[in-house]
Amino acid sequence: MPTISLSDTTQYLNLTALSSVAGSLLVTNTSASPLYVVVQSVQPTADTIGVVCESLQEVFINNQALSNVWVKAQRTGSIVVQAAAGASAEYSVVSLPQAMYTSTKEGYSRIRVDSAQTSFFEGREFRSFYELNIPQGQSVTLQVVSPINFILFEQALTLDAGAVRLTAYTGATPAGTFGNVVPVIGKNRMPTRPLPNYTAQISITSGGSVTGGTKVEVVRVVAASATSQHATVGNTISSERGLPAGTYHLVLENLSNGAATGVYTIWWEERP
Repeated sequence: MPTISLSDTTQYLNLTALSSVAGSLLVTNTSASPLYVVVQSVQPTADTIGVVCESLQEVFINNQALSNVWVKAQRTGSIVVQAAAGASAEYSVVSLPQAMYTSTKEGYSRIRVDSAQTSFFEGREFRSFYELNIPQGQSVTLQVVSPINFILFEQALTLDAGAVRLTAYTGATPAGTFGNVVPVIGKNRMPTRPLPNYTAQISITSGGSVTGGTKVEVVRVVAASATSQHATVGNTISSERGLPAGTYHLVLENLSNGAATGVYTIWWEERP
């Protein structure tokens, strides 16, 4: 059971390397102040709050994935580390990460509840938009390529002029070049999301056309055309759909007697 001195309180130290203990382990905090423990491959930032191990407390760290275990002390001191296989079954209750509590004050802590999903905070939710200006009798095709499963949360078609039919296809045959990149924007871009930051794998482009395929969605939106009735109208589909990896095509057809203008938006979660 190696005893390790923690003399650096400014950053997380690699406990796996310092202790030469790989896998799950038991940490005994023999210092006079709390310390934080984090399990991840890369070094956490200095302000990361992991599992709290109070002074003279033991905490079991489940590390079956054989990642790195990192420790950061509030004050200099020492800890004792032993492999989980040799640890006593009588160790204390495992602490939850401090970030899961609403306060650090004794007697006032409550479990934090967030309205958003884990995927939002992990940076795996994305959105995109395409501004429409389709001449009479023409159409625009968007190609969505996903190498992974994903959940489609919402798509919306909003028009301020004209009429548009949106048709979604699977298994269609593309023609031409889909060379125009449609932006993919993370819904959570806060610097507090975990490192390394997740990168979007789905891409959206426009420019070509399709034939055949299976029609899986149809949405129609018509904007009022009378001068005294000009108004922006839209249709939003917000039911969740779990979709497999593949290529999808969205065809936006102008059904009106003039140009159709508006915006198509989409929101999804990637499930690697």
